[in-house]
Amino acid sequence: MINKIDAITIEELDLLSRVPHYVPISAGHEWNFDGLMAKIWQYLNILRVYTKPRGQPPDYDEPVCVPAGKCSIEEFCNRIHK
Repeated sequence: MINKIDAITIEELDLLSRVPHYVPISAGHEWNFDGLMAKIWQYLNILRVYTKPRGQPPDYDEPVCVPAGKCSIEEFCNRIHK
């Protein structure tokens, strides 16, 4: 993450774009917070699973977070029933 991108030029921003694991943000202007959150979820390798009771809409307020690719249905069920 690189903060204060509102204080640099486009040329400097282009140079910084070559840095690995880079997310440009401006905390003061609240720019690119969605991009930062997406990158954090990508690097954590975690999925959000939204559950729903039968016949009702999904609950988007409290997802269950599970490791991506390493969680079976049984492990997921054990996690939500603890």
